[in-house]
Amino acid sequence: MNNIYKIVLVFACFLYAFGAKAQRIEVYDGVKHLPIPNVDIKSVNEEVITTNDEGVADISSITNSKFIYFRKEGYQGIDYPVKNGLKKRYYLYVEECSRINDKFEDLWNIEKNIDIDHSEYSFDRDVRGQHAGVRAKAISGLPGMGYELKIHGVRSINLSSTPLLVIDGIIYPDNNYTNDVFNEYVDNIYANVNPSDIKSIRYLKGAAAAIYGSSGVNGAIVIETYRTKSLKTAINVEANYGVSDDPTTLPLLTSGQWRNKVYEVLRTSFSDKEIQTQYRGLNNDENNLDYHTYNNNTNWQEEIAQKSVFQKYQVNVMGGDAIARYYLSIGLNNEKGMIENTDNQLYTARLNTDINISEKSSIAVNIGYNYKSGHLIDQSYSNNNPFQAALFKSPILMPYKRNYMGETLQDWDPYHSFNVSNPKAITNDNIAEYNGFSTIMNVRFKTEIWKNIVFGANVGIVNWEDRQKAFFSGKTSKAIVPETINDFIALNQVKDLVAKGMSFEGGANLGYERIKNKSHFIFNLSANYRSSNFSKLFAGGMNTANDKMTLLNAVSPENTRTISSYYSDYRVLNNLARLRYTLNDKYGVELFANYELNSITGVDMDSGNLYYGGAISYDIANERWFPLKNIISNLRIKGDFATSGNTNIPFYMNNKQYAARRFGTNSVGFTRANIFNKDLSLEEVVQSGWGAELITMKDMLMISAYQWESQTDNMVIIDKVPLETGYKEGFSNSGAMSSSGLDLAAQLMLGKRSFRFTIGGNLSFIDYNYESLGNNSELITPIRGGNIITAKGGDGPKFYGLKMLGVYKNQEEVDKHDLITSSGLQYQPGDVLFLDKNNDHIINEKDATEIGKLLPDFTGGLYGSVQYKSIKLSASLSFVEGGDIFNHIRSSLESQSTTNNQSQSTLNAWKYPEQQTNIPKAAWGDPRKNNQFSSRWIEDGSFWRLDDITLSYQLPFGKAKGRTSVIYVKGKNLLTNTNYLGLDPDVVYRMGARSFSGDYGKIPTLPTVLVGINLSL
Repeated sequence: MNNIYKIVLVFACFLYAFGAKAQRIEVYDGVKHLPIPNVDIKSVNEEVITTNDEGVADISSITNSKFIYFRKEGYQGIDYPVKNGLKKRYYLYVEECSRINDKFEDLWNIEKNIDIDHSEYSFDRDVRGQHAGVRAKAISGLPGMGYELKIHGVRSINLSSTPLLVIDGIIYPDNNYTNDVFNEYVDNIYANVNPSDIKSIRYLKGAAAAIYGSSGVNGAIVIETYRTKSLKTAINVEANYGVSDDPTTLPLLTSGQWRNKVYEVLRTSFSDKEIQTQYRGLNNDENNLDYHTYNNNTNWQEEIAQKSVFQKYQVNVMGGDAIARYYLSIGLNNEKGMIENTDNQLYTARLNTDINISEKSSIAVNIGYNYKSGHLIDQSYSNNNPFQAALFKSPILMPYKRNYMGETLQDWDPYHSFNVSNPKAITNDNIAEYNGFSTIMNVRFKTEIWKNIVFGANVGIVNWEDRQKAFFSGKTSKAIVPETINDFIALNQVKDLVAKGMSFEGGANLGYERIKNKSHFIFNLSANYRSSNFSKLFAGGMNTANDKMTLLNAVSPENTRTISSYYSDYRVLNNLARLRYTLNDKYGVELFANYELNSITGVDMDSGNLYYGGAISYDIANERWFPLKNIISNLRIKGDFATSGNTNIPFYMNNKQYAARRFGTNSVGFTRANIFNKDLSLEEVVQSGWGAELITMKDMLMISAYQWESQTDNMVIIDKVPLETGYKEGFSNSGAMSSSGLDLAAQLMLGKRSFRFTIGGNLSFIDYNYESLGNNSELITPIRGGNIITAKGGDGPKFYGLKMLGVYKNQEEVDKHDLITSSGLQYQPGDVLFLDKNNDHIINEKDATEIGKLLPDFTGGLYGSVQYKSIKLSASLSFVEGGDIFNHIRSSLESQSTTNNQSQSTLNAWKYPEQQTNIPKAAWGDPRKNNQFSSRWIEDGSFWRLDDITLSYQLPFGKAKGRTSVIYVKGKNLLTNTNYLGLDPDVVYRMGARSFSGDYGKIPTLPTVLVGINLSL
């Protein structure tokens, strides 16, 4: 009987299990209405359940719980209350979308995000040619140096044009300070966030960035770092290794060619006997005791080059539960530069956490830390620039001394009578170190205090520090040409700099959001306070006892020391009201008003400025009467308008500044260093635009256009001041300028699940008009070796100098033009024929004219990819049409007026009448100024460059868990097509509003090949 009972009980349980139905649900994309695989579903303290490839999951194992949590990376999470009853289908929306549709979440920006290249240590390299209206130019190819970014050009002549950088809602202050140690070194602020930690980047242009007040006048780069939505623990490991190709070298004269050229130059002023006496190195007699010293054929560019290697390692861990989630990453980037003994190490760490305090309250914490260190070279135009010295150094010399038997010694070869530093000695003996750190952290709290009403608060801190040390040797070795500084001969130099900055930010936000039917209403009130300070301390000196004594206290005499300091701080309070409303998937409107208090002008925050703006959007394709609904899925037009200021006023413009000044050789005192304007006010900027976006071919083709305008009044310029001030010029708000542009973009996507093809591109045009320059009809800005002119009513800054018409072929041409130099010398056959603009038969500064434009006609880029199953090939290129470059290096390498090495092109220099050439004859000291600043040195900067080509393969493991692992081979900067005669047409000389393309011997960007792997475990 007992056995029968057991059998019946087991049979009953079987019948119950057989008859019970699984609780199955479906999870779909709310916009595309397609199933979403690998969605994590979980209740409190329950096992995670994952949807299959059809977006289906069995949740019958979930027991009693108030909420069921849906999480999927890239989608907004849902906390669904069980008390409402379970549904058969649930919808998730991507993070960039509203919960109604993806068309009006951000009315300001049409352009979509692109993939972020995690192979680099800094995301700014990947911007080139990828976003309409955003241009990136390399500051230098040295490791650790980044790119100068501009969004829609500039809005001021003298104030910074750097876009605002916002990381996880916290503003990162621009720290591109004047560098007294390495004149052309600029800290790369974009390296303060690791690309592997970046979830999304938005580039806010024009009016869209005005919500940040006067800080957003140059646009904004808004970065959000990773915050995991998944409830499962995941580990990601990334590693890559890259090698750069040997750097391209400029074609210079060989040893024999150089000897002939130097004789040709010197014989224009000296006799053969004088040449032999003063320049012993030109004697190649094998019986000469110095024969082995002066009879070599050294390629100095190759001597200081090294194999450039890049390595990156990154590990991140993410996971959590329904209460708390975390993202933790650590990374190392190590790069060796193309110049020996240059390198950069970057260590990164990040911790992002999200904690649900209750069903209605949460806290998000973000902490990022970077530490950098490395070795540089001096890139200024000086005797301590090894790259410059490698171009000018005579090839008959070698790095080390040789004795009379030809044996190589350990001592550096000195600079001899040819007066060019030994490049090898510079790279090995000079000390050029830097290190620093940056920390950015913030805490964001939000809670639902009433139905649809959310209160939020945030506190953030940015703290950074840079330390730089340089010791320029040469006193002991005699291998580096001394510099002349303040009437002192600097046989060696000591330089130390410490720069620090801190920014505190805090704010509160009250928001109301309502979604009903097809309407979405959001209203926010917020107040945000930011206090930033910056300090810099520089100390330098010269002539320590020997090159082994590299500290500042070893300087002698003490009065060769220089000490300077700089401190500035400002406070900003933004009070923002913002309204966004969308209706029926067709109409959108956004309005904002920002009352800003700002102390940047040196005035206490007792008065403020009101900035305001708005945007409207209309999707015609969603109208019932629209005739092409079956063809066009989206045809949106939009317009925007906003006012703002410009908070980028340097401290020295409106505050007193003092500096140490040497009087004679034995006394030092402080004098006023500037003429300031205490009444200087913020510039006033109005930006507007309108655009359209077309999406057709079943969402496969997108075309967009955006036309924008910007007007700046009250612009800060350098204006004339009364003579009684003791200065000629000062700063005033008497300028005005306008700019306008057009951004065009298109993208086509084809294919099915196993095959996909994407191609896209963009074009950008910008025009300028300088309406007022105060009391000036034009502003002439001196640059090394030339001038730039900005004219009232002009369309942009221009190079300003003499115009070269050719080379005098014979005496008849000389007599025909009858011109003399500014010093009264008659021109001769073989000299340069310049335009006599004023017809006074004298070539001087009065004949200067516009000889080249700094700004390009248009810029843009192309990108594309082909993917078949797990294999993907992608590529991108950027291009620039128009815009000129001042090739200052070529002006030295073709001067034929010194004993410096020269370009191969000088072999075609004028030597006899009727010779057809554009290169004048050799002349020691250039008495007729053939090499002065002229159109001869201005070159077309147009180019196109293959920025990136990548072949990747998605590994098979991890797919079942929704993870992606990839191996790849990547080429960077593999091909550049240009007519420019220098090494790189895309290197900026000087940052800021007046940055221009000038080639002074900066390090070019190199072709690089990387092999990498990204494992998701």
